[in-house]
Amino acid sequence: MMRMIWKVKKGNSKKLTDILKSSKQGDIILLSPGEYHVLSGINIANITIKGIGNDPSEVVIHGFFSLRNQSVLTLANLTLYTPHNRNTINVKNGSTLTLEKVIIHGGTSGNYPSIWCENATVKINASEIYLPEEKGASIYLSNNSEAVIRNSMIYSIVAYQSYIQLHQAQVRVAVRLMENGILSGTGIVDFPGVSNYFGLYMANGSRANFDTVNIDENSVYFSLDQSILNIKKTRISENLLLTVSHDKQSKVEIFGDTNRIKINIDDEEMPSSKERSTSQTVEPVSKKDKLKEEPVTSKEENSLYHIEKQQKSGLEELQALFGLHDLKKQIMKFINTVKFNQSRKEQGFKTTSLTLHSLFMGNPGTGKTTVARILGRVLYENGVIGTNNFVEVTRKDLVGEYIGQTAQKTQEILEKSKGGILFIDEAYSLNSDSKNDFGKEAIDTIITFMEDNRDNTMIIFAGYTNEINKFLKMNSGLESRIPNKFYFDDYTPEEIAEIGYMNLTNEDYIVDEKKYKEVIQRLYSHSIDKSNARWVRNVNEKLIQTMANRVVETGSEDTQTILDEDFDVLTGNQNVDKEVKVNELLHQLDSLIGLTEVKDFIHRLIKQVKVDRILMEDGSNVEKPSYHMIFSGNPGTGKTTVANILAELFYYLDVLPTPNVKVVDRSDLVGAYVGHTEKQTKEVIEQSMGGVLFIDEAYQLTAKSGNDFGKQAVETLVTYLENYRDKFIVILAGYTKEMEKFLETNSGLRSRIPLKITFPDYRPEEIATIVEKNITKNWEINIPLLKSVVKEIYVHLPDNEKANARWARNFSEKLVSNHKVWLSDHHSTLDNLKKIQDNVIYEMRQNYISTTEHKKTIY
Repeated sequence: MMRMIWKVKKGNSKKLTDILKSSKQGDIILLSPGEYHVLSGINIANITIKGIGNDPSEVVIHGFFSLRNQSVLTLANLTLYTPHNRNTINVKNGSTLTLEKVIIHGGTSGNYPSIWCENATVKINASEIYLPEEKGASIYLSNNSEAVIRNSMIYSIVAYQSYIQLHQAQVRVAVRLMENGILSGTGIVDFPGVSNYFGLYMANGSRANFDTVNIDENSVYFSLDQSILNIKKTRISENLLLTVSHDKQSKVEIFGDTNRIKINIDDEEMPSSKERSTSQTVEPVSKKDKLKEEPVTSKEENSLYHIEKQQKSGLEELQALFGLHDLKKQIMKFINTVKFNQSRKEQGFKTTSLTLHSLFMGNPGTGKTTVARILGRVLYENGVIGTNNFVEVTRKDLVGEYIGQTAQKTQEILEKSKGGILFIDEAYSLNSDSKNDFGKEAIDTIITFMEDNRDNTMIIFAGYTNEINKFLKMNSGLESRIPNKFYFDDYTPEEIAEIGYMNLTNEDYIVDEKKYKEVIQRLYSHSIDKSNARWVRNVNEKLIQTMANRVVETGSEDTQTILDEDFDVLTGNQNVDKEVKVNELLHQLDSLIGLTEVKDFIHRLIKQVKVDRILMEDGSNVEKPSYHMIFSGNPGTGKTTVANILAELFYYLDVLPTPNVKVVDRSDLVGAYVGHTEKQTKEVIEQSMGGVLFIDEAYQLTAKSGNDFGKQAVETLVTYLENYRDKFIVILAGYTKEMEKFLETNSGLRSRIPLKITFPDYRPEEIATIVEKNITKNWEINIPLLKSVVKEIYVHLPDNEKANARWARNFSEKLVSNHKVWLSDHHSTLDNLKKIQDNVIYEMRQNYISTTEHKKTIY
């Protein structure tokens, strides 16, 4: 049977009731934000009901449900209010109830548990179950029922011959275990001790095991009658106590601070009535007298118990925003000034006219629009502005296509926002260098309106800080009319990781919190993308796409859990053993011919890098290290090869997010006209972010004099060296003497490039070894003869031809080429194709020596 997905529009209770009555197994009902009334107890088939608001409070159902005969009901992201003298959900006969991000407010009578469960299963995650009276039970279990409660707050639970699992949960009032009831508490279970009741009452063969019990609000009392209690760890705040009273037939084992744990046997030293109402605490809740099951009928009720949804005030909503600590202080000062003026006005004193117009400055994704909306609510709630009207516009909403249209469009928007908030995003886009642009006309219209409505309407100009400051220069009347400036700082990597994690969990995904936050913090710390919350939203979308692809391709039914392998797309496959890879790369470095000083330097550098990472991860207050470098030396000394090894080393040491090396020279950075160089250099630098930028023959950037644009490239580079020192690594390479002169051309270069490695020329015997390695990969040869000839040739070369490894490569290629010619001339058989004859080597020697002697004769 094909399952149906139903979507119910805001508050359409009749449609919801009709769908519930006609729903089939597997149907999914999506509820838009709003309030719904289910006026009769509905016998549920196997269905899912999910609110599609931003949080559970946005979708509210007034009513109650019944599950019978192995039915399945899943509720997600919504709030339930229960009628008077009813159970919210009645679960029986092998049925299963699942709650995910659900808030339940029980009926007015505490005699009726919110959830009544007989021989059934309840699964609760990230939810809150309330009851108006402490004496009742918010969840009642009997007849071998099971409740698995994770990351939730429960008012109280009663379990007769049933099993409870609590994981990272809070019990506000009490747990009752009766008649062989069993409780398993994993993670931390919190007992606030907010009532006169025993936080835990156990009787008649019941058992409870806890990993950790947390007590940090009030002292808590447990009572045992013929039962067993085991607590592996306690966390009890100062001046608080855990008191456990039990009879001699009970067994208690608790580990923790003995000064904060008190155990009484046979009710000795029981708390007095002044400390706790023992008449209420000793006796368990009576099933017969105090807890009632509400039989579900199809008869419609004429009236329902209703609790109005409590909406946060604007100030509460502002404080609830994640991060933005400095900004909140700024806004609170502004709001306090507004309140102060209001108070003076009410007292009949003169007030200073307060201009509301403001600047919101910061990078994308820092919450400018969200804060603007909330600020509008605050001002409205405090009577400063007349309406809670929020109008958001950009350039296209204000600027017309012909003369006269702009002023009209802008005025219409201004009138629409009058008495409320007008939020102009990317306001600087109104400024244009074009003579025919109408943005100036929009600004002129806005300025007139601002002056006339400065104390009853708030116009907010939002955008990047630098661009907004330039925008203010566009019209001399702007800055004087906008006295309030609010700066939105970028989120820290830790805050970005927290935002991303909260977004995923709010969307019902399960992810390893520690791993997720480590990955996100590392990626964001290396990113130059300053879109903040938008950045992490995009990363989450990429992560979910990868997960979705895996789920579909593997046929998995788990659409909720993000696995470690899904992180590979973000991290570049971090399943490898990084320490092993680092050792392999160091071995590769050590296997290079010569370069003894270079190898020693890099080994020391890698040790330093490891310690730097430990210090930073430990939270030590140390300055972020810079690993920009100078590679000085002649051509062919291995600079590019070592740069590639270093890039991979930094990648596996988690210094860089990629092992990429971008090799460029002057032609890639320097443009042909004014403004071109800065743009071209920025593009190259940003392409290399996260990896290594290797600038070969860097001294050529300033080799020319006069109005050469190379100096502009260097100035642009210096800015990035400082501002993005931990985002990428720059290696400047070139001849030793020329690089020294180059560093003198800009005072900021030497101080921003702390590391310098000198690559020495290869000795003749090292050149011979390089040639040997090149040749013996694919060919057979007389090695002693080859090395002897190579050394002799290299010794006699003019200095300007000693190109180190490049010469060795060219010699090797020439030798192989001569060998192939020799094979063709001598009609060689397949038997000796791979062997290079001695004659070929001698011929190479003769040709080089003859050429060298000829050059000496000429010069």
